[in-house]
Amino acid sequence: MGLPSPPAPAPVAPPPVGAESGLPLPGGYVNQPSSPAVAVSSSPAPARKPLWRVKAELLVEMWLPPKVLVASGVTAVVAVVLGFGGAVVLASTLAGEARNARTILVRSSPPGASVSLDEARLEGATPLIVDVKLEDGPHTLKVGLAAGTPAQRKLQLASDDRFVVVTESLQSAGIIRVETRPPGARVLLDGRDVGTAPLTLPGVATDKPHVLEARKPGYRSSISPVPVERPADHTMVLALEPTRAAGRVVVSTPLPAIISLDGMPWGTTSTSERECPPGRHDVVVRVAELGIEARASVDVPERGVARYFLSFD
Repeated sequence: MGLPSPPAPAPVAPPPVGAESGLPLPGGYVNQPSSPAVAVSSSPAPARKPLWRVKAELLVEMWLPPKVLVASGVTAVVAVVLGFGGAVVLASTLAGEARNARTILVRSSPPGASVSLDEARLEGATPLIVDVKLEDGPHTLKVGLAAGTPAQRKLQLASDDRFVVVTESLQSAGIIRVETRPPGARVLLDGRDVGTAPLTLPGVATDKPHVLEARKPGYRSSISPVPVERPADHTMVLALEPTRAAGRVVVSTPLPAIISLDGMPWGTTSTSERECPPGRHDVVVRVAELGIEARASVDVPERGVARYFLSFD
């Protein structure tokens, strides 16, 4: 019994020629098939990504933080055009921008301070929150009120410093000069009697708000808050309204003299009428060159005129 003969090999199709060959023709042209090849299976095998594209996507995932991974699809698309080297540059650029994004919160006591970062003034006042791009390394932050020298803080930022909180205590003080209209009112600072206006109040702290009050008989009290952020030498003027209609008074003397009304300068003697709150007032007239003076109490009527002639003994 003989052995079966091996099956005949399948016939090999001859290579395409002419228009189907895809080979260069005279003139440098290449003919492409006029119709696509017919698929043998209805479910073609999944296409494999080129090696360079796989490397680019892995590089993007390795370099970019999660918040920027949404851009990885864009990076992959750009990599098709730029190639692997272009994907590396794009991934490095996006990662660098994400690493440099910082959020800085600056608080101060008292609030309302100005803030400068690396000598650049930031808009707004404390409490202040800003989003900025800063390189890793040292930076300078200044926080200050108008009343004093700003506090300076050195910041050393690392790559993982995304949210930075700075709190400054601006304990400073300044001078407040208080004037009242009319002068001679008693002045109270935070409810404490500090003297008669005009007066100077040194060492008024800026770490908390203050309230000034002026009181004078025959007038309604005048109350005003002291600004926390103010110049180092600040003047405040408190105007008082009379509770009754003002009267007028005339004080004259044999010689020109200086007048003080209730202990406050009131000009020189003359025959002119001066507006004055109604009620009793202490008047002193003095000629400094001669060392003489005269004193008297005057009663000023409401809406009336009082005339006094003071002689020197």
